[in-house]
Amino acid sequence: MEKYNEIFRLKDMLDKAEIDYTFNNLYDGYQIKIDYIDIYATDFLKTISIIEHYFSYGNERDMVEFYDFDNDPVEVYACRAFEKIIEHIRPYNLVIEDDEVNYLPEYPFIIYRNSIAKHPERVEQITIDYCNMMLRNDKFTPADVESTFKEAGVTKKYFIDENGLHIM
Repeated sequence: MEKYNEIFRLKDMLDKAEIDYTFNNLYDGYQIKIDYIDIYATDFLKTISIIEHYFSYGNERDMVEFYDFDNDPVEVYACRAFEKIIEHIRPYNLVIEDDEVNYLPEYPFIIYRNSIAKHPERVEQITIDYCNMMLRNDKFTPADVESTFKEAGVTKKYFIDENGLHIM
């Protein structure tokens, strides 16, 4: 039986949710690192580190240490670490969930292109999220959405109203 089990539980959860991460050996245990783009932060690229080894908080109770570099590390079980990861990252790095916030990153097109390059299998959702963000910030017209969809190969039917882009 493996000495550290919770980090492998978390690894399985991340695999099932199709969240990108790196998995490394660290001391006598392991580390999971997740890089993501936080469009609300001044430095967009953020990293979450989850570790489990002899020196990590909670290792004696088979807990992982969760560290998001904005807060102090905490010891948690894998299911709570997974919840915290979901809280931190936005799907495909571009979704804006709060309708009250109209924040536009400084280089949205670069973030869009980098996200597509990193996740070509998610090009459709990334393009939808990007167009919605640009519409909400009055940077796109319906014609811009149409040409962006066409360029990315998105074939979903949609409509646009005062609340943004809606997929049918």
